[in-house]
Amino acid sequence: MKNRVFKFLVFLLLISCNRNEIIARIDNRKIYKKDLEDVMKIEIAYGSDIKEEEAFLILMQKIIDVILAERNGIVITEKDISKEESRILNQTKAPEILSKVYELLGDRKRYRELYIRPILARRAIENKFYFDSLSFQKERYELAKEKLMILKEKRIIKDTNYFHFLPGDTSITYQYLKTQILKNLKTDNKRIYKIFEDKFTYYPVEVIKKGDEFEIKGFYINKKNFYDDFYFKEVAKIKILLYNKTLKSKILKRVYKTFWEDIIR
Repeated sequence: MKNRVFKFLVFLLLISCNRNEIIARIDNRKIYKKDLEDVMKIEIAYGSDIKEEEAFLILMQKIIDVILAERNGIVITEKDISKEESRILNQTKAPEILSKVYELLGDRKRYRELYIRPILARRAIENKFYFDSLSFQKERYELAKEKLMILKEKRIIKDTNYFHFLPGDTSITYQYLKTQILKNLKTDNKRIYKIFEDKFTYYPVEVIKKGDEFEIKGFYINKKNFYDDFYFKEVAKIKILLYNKTLKSKILKRVYKTFWEDIIR
């Protein structure tokens, strides 16, 4: 009986040791076997039957998002995480999936760290990149200001990115700008000069009010691209070391001839 109990305890110890095995390091973060297993559990709950190497690539990108957010001064608090978790719970159309996630993980905190925090990190760093006119988008914003000056000075315009919408235009851009004008400009001025923006574009415009409609002249100024102008450059500075030889072999085959081939070591 004692021998049987001893063997069972050794078995539990081996399982525990296996789960605590450090399989990789991303920047200064240790990645444990249990991290990989828990990501697989989340993916299984969401209906994805993925392989170990696929789960690692998902985990790797989640951690990278958190690292990039931290490097750019973004702080994600427990309050932020709780709020997002509540939003997901309230808006999900498949609450049984979340119940399964919690059940498989056996720890709600793991779900928050492995699933919710990375979501918030990616959302925050993308928003900062696209809407920071003083840093990330400074060059494009300066160009938008130059174009606005062209409109103000009534210079001759020869630019393929120029647009001119007449009152009542049905295009998506006109309707978007009209909404922004009505929302942001509380003025009776008949002629207005302003730079509007959405996530991907600046719109330096001249707005001429005509009754309840507007004539809008302006330019499309595309913002810098998150992946080409930020993400890939920043990821290249992050050290990704794989210690588990079997897993490393599988992953290197998976990322062969991709951007990640030169990043993972």
